[in-house]
Amino acid sequence: NGGAGAGWDQQKGSGKNRGDEIVIGISKRQREVFVMIDRFIEENGYSPSMREIAAQLGMAAVSQASSCVDALEQKGYLARAKGKGRTIRLLVDCVR
Repeated sequence: NGGAGAGWDQQKGSGKNRGDEIVIGISKRQREVFVMIDRFIEENGYSPSMREIAAQLGMAAVSQASSCVDALEQKGYLARAKGKGRTIRLLVDCVR
């Protein structure tokens, strides 16, 4: 399994110290968005809306959340169905 998720599952299933990996290629804000989405899905069983991402991270506009999600999608960290809400799927283990 190559790509963005290669080597990131070494701690999978340990339940602790998850996500200590160094992430190359994403900004600090994109990392915050990724972690927020991961936690939201873990707690709720479905993905957050753009509005929820923006509110949770104190963003001034929903477009900021959308830009971060777009970037993460382009970089292969997540996928989503175009034109449908709450369809974000993480493609790599949490990068906390």
